[in-house]
Order: sequence, then C-alpha cells, then structure tokens
Amino acid sequence: MRQDRGLEVIVGPMFAGKTTAAMQRLDRSLVLGEPMVMVKPSIDTRYSAHDVVTHSGYKMPAQVIGDPNELYNVAKQYPIIAIDEVQFFNGEIVDVLDKISKHAYVIAAGLNRDYRGQWFPLRDSDKTMSDIIEIADKVTWLSAYCMHEDDGKKCGLDAAWTQRMVENDSTVLLGSQGMYQPRCRTHYEIK
Repeated sequence: MRQDRGLEVIVGPMFAGKTTAAMQRLDRSLVLGEPMVMVKPSIDTRYSAHDVVTHSGYKMPAQVIGDPNELYNVAKQYPIIAIDEVQFFNGEIVDVLDKISKHAYVIAAGLNRDYRGQWFPLRDSDKTMSDIIEIADKVTWLSAYCMHEDDGKKCGLDAAWTQRMVENDSTVLLGSQGMYQPRCRTHYEIK
C-alpha cells in the first residue's frame, strides 16, 4: 500500500525490472487520477529523450531534468514522484530526496552497484547509492537471472551483479543488452 509521503528505493542489477517496478508503483495513481509524475535524468537518452522506457519496450512519458534541485519544483506540482536511473544524478540528489520525501511520496529506482561491484558513485561527489538507501523508508532489492552461458546453457540463478561485456573503464556507460549481463555471484567477474 502506498504511503502519503516518504522515500521508497528500488535497486538491483541491470535487467532486474527496476523501471518496471517503478511504473507499477504509479499504476494505482493512474487509475485513481492522482497527480503523479515520472522523472528521468537528461543523461539517459538510450531509448527515448522524453519517455522512460524499459528494456522490454514499455514506456511512460517523463519529465526530464539535469539537476537534482529541479525536483523541488516538481514536488510542488506532484505529490507522487517516481525517478528512474537515480544513480546518474550528482551527489546533491541525496539531500534533495531527503527533503522532498517529507512532503511527497518518492520512488527512486536505480543500480545499487557499478560494473566493478562497488556502490554506484553519484557524480561529482563522494556519495554513492548507499547514501540514498540509508535515508530510505523502504528498500526493494530486485535480482535478475544470471545470463552466463556455458555449453549453450544459461545459468539462470538469481543475479545481483552487473557484468560489463565491453572494454571501457568509464563508470557511466549507458548501454543495454549486449553491453551488460546480469550475473550470479559465481559467474560475476571483476575486470
């Protein structure tokens, strides 16, 4: 059941269904006609510049913002806010989420770890996704299916890790299938 205010965080590896889960949280509001909004960071243009789109192709119109401080104005208009790919914002997002969740119901979905298996670092700061999890009222941990393949058979165990499949040292490398795979602990390899 949705609360009137607070911060819910949805985390997991790539392909765990974090965006789908955030969209599902908004379904009740859509049916009841409650004012709500989906927000995405301007850096995420993988599938659409203006919509939040799942890897499966489901989409929802979104308000695109570049700076976390823009959420203060969003919160004045909408008592229910879902934020996709929250890990792509800078460190100011932690304080902003803490403040707006006192007056709005905020759902923040994102990667908990980077491809190296470390807490995902928030841009331009010493803060990470762990700082967002620390202030959450509720945390939903999702997993995917391990896609490691051996002798033509996929592993299929619960995967909590994101394996980067291409050579690149950048922490932020927007990608989708082919660039990343969900992996279980046994098949995850730190590169």
